[in-house]
Amino acid sequence: MKRCLALLLGLAILLPLGALARPGGFHGMPGAHLERALELLDLDASTWEQIDAILDTAAIEHEPLREQIRAAHEEMRARMEAEPPDIDAVLSQTEVIGALHVEAHKQRLQTWFAVRAALTEAQIDELAEMRRDRHAGLRRGHKQREHDAPETEFDR
Repeated sequence: MKRCLALLLGLAILLPLGALARPGGFHGMPGAHLERALELLDLDASTWEQIDAILDTAAIEHEPLREQIRAAHEEMRARMEAEPPDIDAVLSQTEVIGALHVEAHKQRLQTWFAVRAALTEAQIDELAEMRRDRHAGLRRGHKQREHDAPETEFDR
């Protein structure tokens, strides 16, 4: 039973690791999504220089934390593969990983607010509208997939 619990916990923690490879992913910087959205705005060269400097600084400052997160996940894998796994050690490492993710999220928010300070209210509003449109499209896509799914016995 303990082994099954440890395996399930390990899978729940390790499966999201694929997001590490994506810019702006699980604990990446605001990165690609923000930059693509900013490219749709009519930003002058001075604003771009300011934003590039913010994003470059943030990426440099984020790298040590990113490495800590990778190391914490490696430690988790090692603890999960131990025979028998020490459930207390696994749960303790979960706390470490969680705290690192919270810190990464705080850094992303600080970066966003620094970028936001370089924008006008109209540009901020335009970004918010793009985000709403993107999320509405995702919701529509989800509903469409549900609609296209074959009918099951439970649907009748």
